[in-house]
Amino acid sequence: MARKVFLSFLGVYSYEELNYSSKNKTYRTKFAPVAAIKFLIDIENYMPDTYYVFVTEKAKKNYEALKNDLKKINFNINNLVQIEIENETHEKKLWDNFEKVYSVLRKEDQIVFDITYGFRATPMLLTTLLNYAKILKHVQVYKIYYGAYEKGVDNALIWDLTDFSTIQDLAISTDEFVNYNIPHNFIQFFDENLKEKIRLFAGMFSTNRSLDIYDGKIAEELKKELNIALSSKPNAFNELKIILETKLSKFEANEIRNNGLNAVKFCIDAELIQQAITILQELIVTIIILDINEDYKKEAIRNIVSSVLSIKDKTKIKKEKINTKDLGEQKIDEILDKTYSLNYKEKLTKLYIKFSMSVRNDINHAGLRENPRNSLEFKEKINNYYEKFKDILQFK
Repeated sequence: MARKVFLSFLGVYSYEELNYSSKNKTYRTKFAPVAAIKFLIDIENYMPDTYYVFVTEKAKKNYEALKNDLKKINFNINNLVQIEIENETHEKKLWDNFEKVYSVLRKEDQIVFDITYGFRATPMLLTTLLNYAKILKHVQVYKIYYGAYEKGVDNALIWDLTDFSTIQDLAISTDEFVNYNIPHNFIQFFDENLKEKIRLFAGMFSTNRSLDIYDGKIAEELKKELNIALSSKPNAFNELKIILETKLSKFEANEIRNNGLNAVKFCIDAELIQQAITILQELIVTIIILDINEDYKKEAIRNIVSSVLSIKDKTKIKKEKINTKDLGEQKIDEILDKTYSLNYKEKLTKLYIKFSMSVRNDINHAGLRENPRNSLEFKEKINNYYEKFKDILQFK
């Protein structure tokens, strides 16, 4: 089970008692971290398992008073651990402090951090350390608190700064999702219904679901619901909303050609190279079928069109080798005639042959062929073919 860990620093000043407040609760104490724990207990029903307090040599004078105040709120003093840190007089000592704080954390700890008594470079240390620990130790930040006291003023608020950690996590996970189609971290911010929609969107590309891509409804619904979910967040989240809306707006209901094309580009940019190749190959077939006014969802028709894509001369087609599922010879001839009458068919075939020989076959056969390409070459190659196919098929 994950530990509930409370962390704070302790300063050198002689702290005076004052009233700390949070969500209509008030508690009088010398120490903001004590008030924070009191409010965790009373408001969140949350009791930390362990409290690590980081003190310099000079700050140790406040340790006993801190213990006494913790006893008053029934915190188990056996769970209080004092860690001595360096006074930050130069960079090396700052790195030493980083190591000392990081070393007390365990995998999957749930952390509450009171930053009231941080000083000098401590805020930068904490920001970096928490992000570092989230990735390497999979810790979760439950709360970040700051006691906003002023000298000589008898009342102070305990600020909940957790959203500042949340926006960092959301920014990183949004980048992963939008630019690399990785939804795992992004979905953690939303309810189960929205999580499923995010996974469905990402899955369209990772598993080549062309019908869902062409339909566009998954993207439209996701855009709408993400906008609602993020609307309650502070204004600082608006930029993330804009990034998500911009990406999702490229996919619209029943815009088959544009959705397909944008899916190929999305996959190229996200380094989903094999998916980009497969989606592009099937999109070419789909567009031809649309241009000859046939049903692009019908497997027999797709088999005919895909079979002749790389054949320049219609007279060399061996109809008996095409899996047509009883379309009938007359219908097959009609489809072939319409396909070969397209004004771009000859140019498309020449490009498709090159595409198949240089890119598609190489990657689909896992490089098990003569003169396989270096893995770094594929992105540029598929992007070049994407632009050429787009030009031939007259995308605007």
